[in-house]
Amino acid sequence: GHTAEGITMWQSCAKRWRLSCSRPFAGLQAGLLLQSPHRWWFNASFLNKVLEAGGAVVLHPPFDGKNLRLTFVDQSTIDGAILRDLSTKGIRCVDVSFIIAMICDRQTPKLEDYLLPYGPALQ
Repeated sequence: GHTAEGITMWQSCAKRWRLSCSRPFAGLQAGLLLQSPHRWWFNASFLNKVLEAGGAVVLHPPFDGKNLRLTFVDQSTIDGAILRDLSTKGIRCVDVSFIIAMICDRQTPKLEDYLLPYGPALQ
């Protein structure tokens, strides 16, 4: 499904983008720092393409700081009914008005994320 495909694309792209956590994302607003003592693989290029295409990312909690399932969805598929259905399942839809910095540990396929608000604060 979308989740497996998204993670596969993420891992494929992440292998080609090794950036320091203090380096601004290409194409995104500069001056944002990720508070992390580690170096990560950043999927800056793929993330930008998703956002520019009007895509969004659905987060599947619970998020324990290490394991996170991601689903890449087309913005046109996110209508009121779908949002309500996701909400009842405890799933938050992150709007593209937020800079979503998705981080992949280079040693494992597990994903971690940090959400950097670029607009209203995340609730």
